[in-house]
Amino acid sequence: MAKERIINLTGKDITIVGNYRQVVATIPRSSQSATIHFEREVIRQINGKIPLVRIPAEMVWIEGVPDPEPGVIYVVSSVIAQHLKRPDVVSPDTAPGGAAKVNGRLIGVRGLQVWAEEPTEE
Repeated sequence: MAKERIINLTGKDITIVGNYRQVVATIPRSSQSATIHFEREVIRQINGKIPLVRIPAEMVWIEGVPDPEPGVIYVVSSVIAQHLKRPDVVSPDTAPGGAAKVNGRLIGVRGLQVWAEEPTEE
């Protein structure tokens, strides 16, 4: 199996930790970052003062994520990965059990997560 290239577009270094909080890998941030932009649509006011909004798919646009390339994995924020749902686009696993903390402070994640409906295996 060929080694995959990981490009971190989150804007922050990512530390992957093992079961005993030892550093397994560090994924340095790239000079390029992925960003998401969106416009909210106010549906109504709850109790007359709290806006209830939705973000229609056509009002979302993402910048900085290259087109798929064989052997390349792009790491982005969970919001971007959930929106794109591409097998080559992943995010740090910050869900309960995925984030490693010491004294309430995030020190790393246990892995990466994919949001694609049918992730591919390399």
